[in-house]
Amino acid sequence: MTERQRRVNSCSETFDVTTFGEAMLRYLPIERPSSASSKGYPSEVGEYFLRTVGGAEVNVSVALAQLGKPTSWASILPEGALGDKAVHEIKKAGVNMRWCQRTANMEMGTYYLLKDQPTPHYQRSNSAFSRMRTGTFDLFSIVSSTRWLHLTGITPMLGETPKATWLSFLEQAKALEVPVSIDLNHRPALSSLGELLYIVAPYLSSVELLILSSSTAVTIAKSKLSGWKELSDEEVLGDERLASRLREELKCKSLAISCSNHLDGNEQARWSTVASCKGSVSTYSTRTPSKLVEHLGGGDAWVAGFLHVILNTESSPSVSGIEDMGVLKKAAHRGDTLASLAQTKLGDFSSVRLDELEAEEARRCQ
Repeated sequence: MTERQRRVNSCSETFDVTTFGEAMLRYLPIERPSSASSKGYPSEVGEYFLRTVGGAEVNVSVALAQLGKPTSWASILPEGALGDKAVHEIKKAGVNMRWCQRTANMEMGTYYLLKDQPTPHYQRSNSAFSRMRTGTFDLFSIVSSTRWLHLTGITPMLGETPKATWLSFLEQAKALEVPVSIDLNHRPALSSLGELLYIVAPYLSSVELLILSSSTAVTIAKSKLSGWKELSDEEVLGDERLASRLREELKCKSLAISCSNHLDGNEQARWSTVASCKGSVSTYSTRTPSKLVEHLGGGDAWVAGFLHVILNTESSPSVSGIEDMGVLKKAAHRGDTLASLAQTKLGDFSSVRLDELEAEEARRCQ
């Protein structure tokens, strides 16, 4: 029995996936409600916003919980009404909040989506999460109680203590032999891609799965792979060797690239490619089309869909250890399908249930 198995057996509660990161309140501009004037609200001045909760890591926990997987989320929220709003929404979505801390006299991170501006506007520098203190979390208890740990590259760029805590999660997972996935999720407003890779690179050899967006994959390929600099973005993404070459270059066990192509109007087509030491798979030839209502959260839903298959494959889940490439392709397809379904509804959180997901997969196979 491994160290990890002994620790999990001693825990009173075990989760399939635990994530660590910040949740924020999101404000999305919406059309003026028809009842606004009758309630005395402004008719011509001001904007109306839909307020929801979101965050890359908690989005993954929520999406998996909606599919029936026991998940938890480690984070810090402020005490007060705004923190209560987040707790209510995350609990309602089925995520266990055992590892969420509350802090007095702190702020809640927010981000705004403004009309005709594709980039969200973040206000998080003074959030309870960004200003966390060293030693806030019982890392041993958190990591030993889960089958899989999911992180993103957002957290280490939020400050020195978030970065140190994030690195400590990685070290604890390595010591307890708990598999880790990292969605690099590079945010230019927080750091350069080079700065982020400098922090992450020393740990990639022990990370089970690294996930890249298509734009980040193209940037890394053009900067690090010999002979790829002169290729167009389309040529880079269309090269079937891309995921395998990046996996070798970044020295990680497995690597996935989640992609979406915007079609006419509000249509998109999602596809992905995954590479491990055993081989690679791509869903490009069977791209998943859908209507695009929600522009955020697709990558997080893809992670949840992919992990859902991996977690169902064996008692000790891994990506690099899977011999059957058909399993990896099924996982990639499920990620594509879940992401497509999740983005047909407003909000960062996926509300897609397993029966809905399986019905859509069956429909696409006809």
